Amino acid sequence: MRLAREMRASRSPRRHAAVAAGVCLLLAGAVACGPAEAAGSPADTVRGAVDRMTAEESATVVADLDAPVGEVRELLSAFGRDTGPERARRLAQAEVALALEAERALNELEDYGPETRLVMALCLGDRDVVSYKSIGDRVYLRIQPKELLRHGGLTRQERDRVRRVLRLADDLPGSLHSVDRLLGGGWVSMKPEAFADYAWALEEFTGLSVDRGGVRGASNVLDGDELRGTMAGLEDVLTRHTTYRVTGEKDGVQRLHAELPARRTARALAPLLQPLGTGFDPAEAGDRRVPAEVVLRRGSLAEVRFDLGGLVGDGAADVPLRLRFSPGDVYSPNPPRNAPELAPQDLLAAALYRAARS
Repeated sequence: MRLAREMRASRSPRRHAAVAAGVCLLLAGAVACGPAEAAGSPADTVRGAVDRMTAEESATVVADLDAPVGEVRELLSAFGRDTGPERARRLAQAEVALALEAERALNELEDYGPETRLVMALCLGDRDVVSYKSIGDRVYLRIQPKELLRHGGLTRQERDRVRRVLRLADDLPGSLHSVDRLLGGGWVSMKPEAFADYAWALEEFTGLSVDRGGVRGASNVLDGDELRGTMAGLEDVLTRHTTYRVTGEKDGVQRLHAELPARRTARALAPLLQPLGTGFDPAEAGDRRVPAEVVLRRGSLAEVRFDLGGLVGDGAADVPLRLRFSPGDVYSPNPPRNAPELAPQDLLAAALYRAARS
């Protein structure tokens, strides 16, 4: 699977395994440094690897499900979600990428607060369909409805809805430039405190019934704090609450078997997995430990793989969640240029305009 291009000039090329589209967590790069130096126990080695990864001013995590569509569909069924083939295909082909950047090394910060710049992207295949940035007191959003149409994981009804919304963009008056720009795949800026108002505006705009609870959850993700907490939570789990056993080492790559606390791990991952619509509920994780494989490359944390179904379910659906880590940015952390502000009222006005012309 490979991450789509977000700002093609600013993203360095990466190669991904052939899984057709992704849910993304940290990119798969390695630090240009010498071989891993065992500093005592395997746990000490992992702590050093995490510290090396965060010794830069930026870091990225990419998440995807390394499983075929049929197994992903079984996972959705185990989570009590709609098991239609289109939803399973989208999830099997999805990646979520999360990047953080600060003015100094990340491991020198007390926490990943608002002073860090955050970028998140949801990708299908090799295309970004949603991109998000939290920089200072502003957030920026970009969606790509045309990329959704090009992707094969939509039902006929979903494709019709996207086409109707795109046709509306051609007729909008100039006063609704922000909506037109959003529908055309451009960046818009948003005020975090207005997120709670977007549920009803989206409902009016699309004519669809919106799950208010789900929208509230998405708003919690979009305010940036929970996504920042994802990186901190993963660091905490891997360096303080996990036991390790070395299983192999070759050519600068060290593999370890890990036992992670299910509940703590599920809480850390929840904000990252929420945009995927898996139905993942960290409250269902029990007081047990779950196995995982951790990969260190040249002394830096590179990858973590564990069974998502076993984390919060009974393990009947064996679907590996793959997290890939790297120092450095996968997306530009700078504010996009010419991003007009989108307010909930803009979406409502666009809905009323459409109704008046129909």
